[in-house]
Formats: sequence, C-alpha cells, structure tokens
Amino acid sequence: MFGDENRNIVSGPYNGKIVKRELDPENDPEAADMPVLGRIKAKVPGKWEESAWAWPLGFGGAPLWGFNRVPPMGALVSIWVVNGNEEQLLYLPAQHAFGMTFPEFVHPDVMVGGDENLRLIYDRREGQKYAAMQVVKEVNEEESLICEFRFDIEGNSVRILAETGMKIECKGQLSIDATGDIEIGGRKLSRKAGMI
Repeated sequence: MFGDENRNIVSGPYNGKIVKRELDPENDPEAADMPVLGRIKAKVPGKWEESAWAWPLGFGGAPLWGFNRVPPMGALVSIWVVNGNEEQLLYLPAQHAFGMTFPEFVHPDVMVGGDENLRLIYDRREGQKYAAMQVVKEVNEEESLICEFRFDIEGNSVRILAETGMKIECKGQLSIDATGDIEIGGRKLSRKAGMI
C-alpha cells in the first residue's frame, strides 16, 4: 500500500482536526458501505479542507489482534504524508498535547486509557500494583465512580465494587468454590451441604 518499505519518505506532521470518520453515518451517508479500517479525514489549515483518508499510526491492528480507538469528531490529530503522495496519509491522535486526560493518574509507572465513562488502569508502582476497569459518570457536576473491577497484584485478590447495586445473572449453574471463609455483609456462610 505504501510502496517499497526501504524507500518510504515521510513528511509532516501537519496538525489538524478530524472532520470525517469511517462508519460515522451522521457525517458520511456512504459510511455503511465502507470497511472498518480506523481511518479518518482531517482539516489542516492552509493545506486541506478535507484530507484523503488517513490510516492510524501506532497500535493499529489486524484480525483478532491489536488496538483500535478512533478519536472523536473534532479531535486534534497529526498527519504524515508518505512518499510525497497526499493520498497516502498516516495519523496519530494529538489531543494529549493540550492537557493530560486523566491528571489523577499522572505517573511514569501508571498506564491509563479510556473516555468519559470507561477507564482501563494498570498501576505498576511497587507496593500497590493493580489493574482495573472503572465505569464513571458525572453526578451533580462531579465525577462519580459507578463500579470497578480490580485485580490486586500485590494482594493476590480480585475486588468488584458497585456503588448503587449489583445483579448476577446466570443462565446455568452458579458455583462459588472457596477454600477460605465465605462472608456476606460480615456474616459467614455455612459450608455444610444443603440450604444456607
């Protein structure tokens, strides 16, 4: 697609904003007929009102492998031109250059990704290593944690936290197998056979 890999010459970056995304019917009526490739079109002042399709640069992906997160409409991106051909473009999201998305997690040993409602966190700091998935939303103009699924790497445990309620639904048999005590609300459950 990009020619001889030994002769590629990349120019850029050109900074702009996303004006079109694949599979975005609101902004492109033909989107339903397009393949899912993670491409975008951008407006770059003084260069393009609407660029050609630009391919994601970075994580990318292939069938059952990789990571694909197309930035939202209007997001800042940096565009590169391959071999001087303005039909062969690559892009990187660039909105991070204008402020940290999750300031409470700023640390070189903490990786965090997500959006306004979902966060994936991997904290590698000694003494508190954990990985977590959080669901958050704004309540009374303040961010509120709704639920969290946390793997405590230091404590060898898993915690599920739900702020308002939790429902476990199982179409088949539900089994809880524990070698230690089982407690609900501080009350230990009997290990004897039969009803609890």
